[in-house]
Amino acid sequence: MASALIDLNYIMFTDKNTVETDTSTTSTKSLYNVGLGFSIDAKKSFYFGWGIYNVLTKDDVNQQKNNYSTQDMGPYFRYEFGKKMYFLGLTYGIQTKTAFDTGGTSEEWLSTNYLVQLGINPEIADGFCVNFVFNYFSGSTKKKVISDVQTDVTYSKAFMSPSIGLSYKW
Repeated sequence: MASALIDLNYIMFTDKNTVETDTSTTSTKSLYNVGLGFSIDAKKSFYFGWGIYNVLTKDDVNQQKNNYSTQDMGPYFRYEFGKKMYFLGLTYGIQTKTAFDTGGTSEEWLSTNYLVQLGINPEIADGFCVNFVFNYFSGSTKKKVISDVQTDVTYSKAFMSPSIGLSYKW
């Protein structure tokens, strides 16, 4: 009998720095992901399904903006080990919506991205686990679009952060 898993994780943090009256920086970063998987082995250690994640970074240095956002979805894979206390997860973003804005013209990046997770998920109630996760996001693009004009580029973005969440198995 197959089992199912739903996984939810979130993190947001901000940082504001004022050094002198004319120098200030503000940074906000957030990441969330949702994964739905079904066990594909008899031991119920391997899960395969579909995942959605969002990465948002907003940086403002002396009122010059640098905003990056992506919402991706694609295949979700999770392997649980150590009596199912630990897990390794991967969501490969084949359907992406990435935008980059420096306060002027917004760019759309045509890309593929991925999210790798390494975590611990102790069970707190029957089927419910709390997740403490280290996330690594990587996105890269070879093309950008501004006002329907496509240009070849080589851009990338990486983001590492912890997150906390819940998962439920049934």
